[in-house]
Amino acid sequence: GIGLLAKQMMIFFPLLTLIFLWASREDRFHLRRPWPYLLLLLPLLFLLPDLFWNYHHGWITLKHTAHHFQGNHSFWRFETTLPDFIGSQLLLISPLTVIFMGLIALGLYRRSPKIERRPKLLIIFSVLPLLVFVLLSLRQRVNANWPAVFYLSAFILVAAWLTGHGSLGSNLPAAGRGKRLWVVLSGLFLTVLIYFLSFYIGHTAIGGGAKDPLHRLKGWSALGHEVTALMNKNSSHGNKPFLIAVSRQTASELAFYVQGRPRVYVWNSAPGVVSSQYDIWPGPVGKIGSNALVLVETELGGALPGGLRQVFQEMRPLTPVSVPMGAAASRNYKVYLGRNLLRWPK
Repeated sequence: GIGLLAKQMMIFFPLLTLIFLWASREDRFHLRRPWPYLLLLLPLLFLLPDLFWNYHHGWITLKHTAHHFQGNHSFWRFETTLPDFIGSQLLLISPLTVIFMGLIALGLYRRSPKIERRPKLLIIFSVLPLLVFVLLSLRQRVNANWPAVFYLSAFILVAAWLTGHGSLGSNLPAAGRGKRLWVVLSGLFLTVLIYFLSFYIGHTAIGGGAKDPLHRLKGWSALGHEVTALMNKNSSHGNKPFLIAVSRQTASELAFYVQGRPRVYVWNSAPGVVSSQYDIWPGPVGKIGSNALVLVETELGGALPGGLRQVFQEMRPLTPVSVPMGAAASRNYKVYLGRNLLRWPK
């Protein structure tokens, strides 16, 4: 139940439990009793407050989740989406773990009949859903964190195989002691190598660019420093302007890195359409008559979105802000000073 509130993918755990009960001869008789079904429904009670809230807010969570599976998806995109998903898993759960999971899946494909009860449970809660995500990645882009709830079972399953606890069938004999030591040392080496390369690349010619694995994390602290200085410079009678962004990414980063961690508002160009939590939270209704700094990403065109200029008495462009992310890229923003907020759309 608590897991459901933390990660939506845990909604599939009851289904996987039923699949295990069906696949395990020792446990199949439970399917003829009411208790498993009642116990599987109990965690759903934790969702009642969330369902109640969604009912009064237009089922926003369902709409947000559904958009991941909508759009122009094509099977022929698998040449990019499949490697992208597999590569993300190699980095997240280590190449060796992914390789061993593949070996276990191959053993299942060869229909080994001697899989014990406990490994079978782990397989159904790890290999099976991960294979589903592999199939999904043939159709569309799959975010790397989607299968995260199944990692724990995968780790335990691989550890069980490496240490010889629990039979996975004759097709997949347990690893010997020497192989286990090699696996541990290789895992440590790969972990150190990945961390080293991630930070080393930032000091090369491609640092901050699209090929830099940490490029999404860079430049925000410097941007916060620049915006803090702009707020101080454009204060009026001791009152600093509040902040408006046009993307939730910029808004959340400014809310963290600007001095004092002020509330940052996001302008919604499509009133009534909810694209993030910022569209649910109250706007600057208590700041009527105040000034604001508006930041627009240059990569989004840099122009003010429709309607934003009209909610201020005056909108004046300021000097653009550019902060380096590395040798290959920078974060660039057009900055505007809005004077005297007149209203804010509901």
